Amino acid sequence: MRYWLYKCNVDGGPAGYWGDWRGMVFNKKGPVEWGGDYSTRSPEVSRTLATEVNVGDVVVAYQTNLLGVVGFCTVTRIDGASGSRRLWLQPIEAVEPPFLIHAHKHGTPLEHASAVRGPVMLRELSRVEMESLVGLSGAPKRVLRGKPATGGWRPVKAPAGAFTH
Repeated sequence: MRYWLYKCNVDGGPAGYWGDWRGMVFNKKGPVEWGGDYSTRSPEVSRTLATEVNVGDVVVAYQTNLLGVVGFCTVTRIDGASGSRRLWLQPIEAVEPPFLIHAHKHGTPLEHASAVRGPVMLRELSRVEMESLVGLSGAPKRVLRGKPATGGWRPVKAPAGAFTH
């Protein structure tokens, strides 16, 4: 199992990573098709999708326009050949209010993490970085195993102004 920080912005990011995690993923019950090669212009992300991301990996949902982590998902399915991959994500834990990672990363393993500091849409977090993020955000440790609460995932109401396509 690997851990990925996945960035989205309601207005689009520098490499095309447009999206609203809370309004388009965390308000759904089942797995959601969310991202892949079509959602980026980054060759690095395309290589990562083709060779490194796997079913069962945990994705940290980072909303760049909020500067915060809004939740955690697991990868449930990957469709398409290399260069046209599509990810299916199942939310497992929402973070409300969003965890402001940049305000809390100093003095932690996250301070120098390239996934946190860089502009790339999808980058890996080490186990130590992920453990730090889970602890700081107040998320339950089961997130490290990619598991929802005992009763399963319950969609959260999208905040006012969120995209809910």
